[in-house]
Amino acid sequence: MPTSELSDALNPHVVQTRPRRAYSDNITPALPSIVQQPQVSYVPHRSELEYAISEPPPPSNPAPLAIASKPRLEGAHLAQELLRALQATKAAHESERKRRIAWEQELDAKYAQRQAEMETKVAEMEQEITCLRAYIATFGNNRPSQASTSQHTGYPLLIEPASTSSVVTISEESTEPPAATDVLGNAQSDNTVAQIEAIPTPAATVSRASSPAPSSRGQSRSCSYAPSSSNRKRRTHARSDEEFDSDNSEASRSSAGSRPLKRLNHHDTRCYTVQTAMRKHIYRLMETKPDEELPPSHLEGLIIGPDEPVRFVWEKTVKQSSHNVKMKARVVADLKANRRLYKHVPDKDFGKKSLESVFDQAFTTFRQKAKGQSDAAIAQSQKAKEEHKALKARRAGRKRLKLSNRIEARQKTEAFSHATFSGALHIDCMSSEESDEESSKAGPSTSKEKAFIVRGIPWRSTRLLKFYGILDEDDKLDKSLKPKRGVGRRERSEGPPKAGFYLPPKGVADWMISRRWLRDMQAVHPELLSLLKDIVVDPLGFDWTRFDALGYESEDELDPVHSTLRSQRLVYPAVDDTHTTVHTNLNANPTSYSLQYALAPVF
Repeated sequence: MPTSELSDALNPHVVQTRPRRAYSDNITPALPSIVQQPQVSYVPHRSELEYAISEPPPPSNPAPLAIASKPRLEGAHLAQELLRALQATKAAHESERKRRIAWEQELDAKYAQRQAEMETKVAEMEQEITCLRAYIATFGNNRPSQASTSQHTGYPLLIEPASTSSVVTISEESTEPPAATDVLGNAQSDNTVAQIEAIPTPAATVSRASSPAPSSRGQSRSCSYAPSSSNRKRRTHARSDEEFDSDNSEASRSSAGSRPLKRLNHHDTRCYTVQTAMRKHIYRLMETKPDEELPPSHLEGLIIGPDEPVRFVWEKTVKQSSHNVKMKARVVADLKANRRLYKHVPDKDFGKKSLESVFDQAFTTFRQKAKGQSDAAIAQSQKAKEEHKALKARRAGRKRLKLSNRIEARQKTEAFSHATFSGALHIDCMSSEESDEESSKAGPSTSKEKAFIVRGIPWRSTRLLKFYGILDEDDKLDKSLKPKRGVGRRERSEGPPKAGFYLPPKGVADWMISRRWLRDMQAVHPELLSLLKDIVVDPLGFDWTRFDALGYESEDELDPVHSTLRSQRLVYPAVDDTHTTVHTNLNANPTSYSLQYALAPVF
């Protein structure tokens, strides 16, 4: 019998066999960006009766409308986020651009400031170099004229060397150099260059309060200080590389005249002369070093390519060998092409004739060296010549040092500023200082204490020796202190005067020549007076009767014992017992000491 759903619902014995389907009131569409798996949940079964009794649910919005509105809201939100991100990125870029512009402006300002400072420093340096060139040129031009035109009326007073408490004034832009001499010769000009190089500022001159202040041009800045006791030591004449830079070396040399640059010390290996440049360039083209042996002699007629090293025929001169002529032309041309390698050599020395002459001199030296490599006797002879040249150079260096110290001491003493004392400061007036090991024929001395033997010149007068003694006081005081390390200054011992007949140099005054020596030499050389007329120069304006600082010169000057030592004495007038004994025996000879040594042959 068919039953209805209502009857089945009221009958408890009826079993429900219909399948039940899941039902959900709220169906929410899944978001497009999120995928969710459907979940099967338990839903209670509702019968038709329940639906019939219950009130119908209120109408809800259709699902398609809800699904269409939410993506529209999400799109607006995304657009706002994108717009906000774009605005933030734009603001960040603008801030970075402004920061970059500010940083670049700051960097440009720093670079401009640095460039301005560099230009200022370069301008100041150029001004200092210009002042130094002008000062050197003025010093070199005014030095002879100033000494020749200086005239003094009356007599100068002897002033002791300035003490350590004297005030020293350094004034810039001074135009007048210190007092100079007119007959100092080449040696004094060399020391003048060394004194100029020791100036601390480009145009600074040092003047003591006890001497007249030099006239200055324009406004000058001066600073005063009190020197300590250590200032008694002599200055070391040295130059820095900044004063003679490679870029300005040639210009400085041209402004100072014909005075060439000098080597600073034995560590300075720069090339200053064209002779040195030629020797270095020949070694360079031969691809050898100066301390190595020269290449063997080349065969005449064998051609050498342009890429091969230079070779010479040592058995022949340049004119005797056509191969040597070709090598000479190659060396001269290559030296002119590589002139930049020797920037301290003047441009005027790189002319063709000058280089050819210098090459001939250098080639002669190279030939002698090549002969010495093949013959032991020639090598020994060359070694002896080199040792003799070195010996003469050392002795000449001691003379120049002594002359430099005396010139410096004279400039500090106003009493000796007259031109009559200028002739005494000549290189030929200095006594020689020979080493005891140089003088000995047996070989070097075995004693620990080594000394120099001072050999004086017979024609020097007593007044001249006293003049040297006063100038050497400061030097002996400085040298009396032994150094803490090193050998220090060697001791000086008096030896016999120089052998042979020596005339005074041109420019000496009458008071510098010994009357005893003049009387003795006239007996052997009657023409001596006529020779001295062309040598002696007596400046006017000096009265010896009112100047007794150097003593009075009698006819015989000194007693016979002391007269033997007066021509080579360093410490005046003290004489030790050993020398007195030796020269007393010499005085036993009836012939005077001056005539005895003057008539001796010159070796």
